[in-house]
Amino acid sequence: MVRLLLPLLLVAGCAGGIWAPEGYYFSIPPQGFQDIPIPPFDFVVVPGKTFAYVCPVAPQIRVARVVLTGESRLDDTVQFFERELPAQGFFPTKKPHKSRVLERVRLFYKKRGRDEYLFIDICRDEKSINVEMKLVAYPPE
Repeated sequence: MVRLLLPLLLVAGCAGGIWAPEGYYFSIPPQGFQDIPIPPFDFVVVPGKTFAYVCPVAPQIRVARVVLTGESRLDDTVQFFERELPAQGFFPTKKPHKSRVLERVRLFYKKRGRDEYLFIDICRDEKSINVEMKLVAYPPE
């Protein structure tokens, strides 16, 4: 039940920017997510598109959207995540979706021993690589 209400609470709590629940951050939390790697290349977090929520009562419940942009090769960025995520306890749930036409790769991971899913979209824009990571507490439909 909590998994169904959490996204609704996030949307309702952030509408209009008036009130945000305790544990909600408009960027990566100060303590960071130690188990979600950020590429060491020249990537920066995109403000205004990144948020995170760590439940104050049950810290194992986390929801986040991290948007990065930077200069790298698409293949290098994909290889970074495929190498680093298993080292942090994530395992792939499906084969990556790769589109050569759109220069986009989508990765699907689940945290071992937890009900957390991490979905990563990596795409090439004109001059940069954009990464969008979504950490959710249930698989999206």
